[in-house]
Amino acid sequence: MKVLSKLLLVFIILTSCKEPQESLTSKVYKVKYGYGYKIILNDKVLINQNCIPAIQGNMPFCDSLDALKISQIVIEKIKKKEMPTIQTEDLMDLKIKIKC
Repeated sequence: MKVLSKLLLVFIILTSCKEPQESLTSKVYKVKYGYGYKIILNDKVLINQNCIPAIQGNMPFCDSLDALKISQIVIEKIKKKEMPTIQTEDLMDLKIKIKC
């Protein structure tokens, strides 16, 4: 009985010390002339991006795959605790279409 109590105590300590799991996801959605994306943290919208970042104007992504690629870069930066900014170089590296 004493061993069981000690094991239970160790289990409680170990499980209570774990950091809570954060759910960080992206969702691509349709806009009037293309696509945008949302970054969602624990069921709350953290970023709502309905146009291509780092370019002038409010141009939406031409296709859902381009929006998904950029949303994944943003998620990676957030996980690394970096500013989730996108530069024109990121767009060029990933071959994101600017004109549809």
